[in-house]
Amino acid sequence: MSDQADPSISTDYKQQEFDFTGCHSRRTRDNAFKTCRTSKRQTEILSLFSIAKDGLTRQEIADRLDIPVNHITRPVLDLIVAGELLETNQTRLTRWGKPACVLIRTAPTDLPLV
Repeated sequence: MSDQADPSISTDYKQQEFDFTGCHSRRTRDNAFKTCRTSKRQTEILSLFSIAKDGLTRQEIADRLDIPVNHITRPVLDLIVAGELLETNQTRLTRWGKPACVLIRTAPTDLPLV
């Protein structure tokens, strides 16, 4: 055997297409966390609609879950896009006196009562 390295094998890591910075794994972990968190939040939101038959506004959802309204806007939007929720033409006044759109559940409520 020869003591010289094989010239066809590159030992320069910069030439190889590997990401050693950990950015890819960090992004993958963050995306998985967001997916899990959103799914849990969506389940919580949908469980509220099994109790409230006349629909809920985003503010009412946030009040019942005891979280800020900006934490439920994205999961609600995802549920609307998925066809689980529907925005009606009805409005209700929020606690600040502003009109808010009423959301209803379009799919059958197969979730157990909380």
